[in-house]
Amino acid sequence: MAVAVDPPCLPASWPPLIGHYVDDEPALVPVEGHVLLPSSLLRDRAASAQGLLREALFVAGRVDFPTVTEICELSFGDTNQLQDLAQIFVEAMNGRDLSPCLKALTVMHELLYDRCACEVLLSTQGLTESLLDLRRSPPAPSSAGPAAESLNLLAEELWRQLGPRDVISL
Repeated sequence: MAVAVDPPCLPASWPPLIGHYVDDEPALVPVEGHVLLPSSLLRDRAASAQGLLREALFVAGRVDFPTVTEICELSFGDTNQLQDLAQIFVEAMNGRDLSPCLKALTVMHELLYDRCACEVLLSTQGLTESLLDLRRSPPAPSSAGPAAESLNLLAEELWRQLGPRDVISL
């Protein structure tokens, strides 16, 4: 059964959007207070949403509005990039480290506006199971404060949007 998607997912051969370049080299502007990342990661960042997400998941990485927007724009409708992002989301949720998990859920929540992204997230092995595990054994809000509360809220909302429709959870 074919399902119409609006917007349609781009074919696997679609070229990725490329970052800013100066003289054929990525133009990266250092920001005061940010960690210097490995050059291999910086090359990935200029070419892909997953490189930008991996950078954000570092301990000192940030998931602010411009970062989330760029990740979403780079991956919009691109099944290859979305599949890579989904695998990173699963890794972050399974690691159970609060900071990367919260950052991953934040980006994943924003991707809910892209129908193609929702399809890819639903089809990613281990993603809904990882969300269910987070819901069943969330971090104690008192131990991690607002970050744990935010993680719990995002996990609930993502489950509501991506979880099975015919299952009643208690």
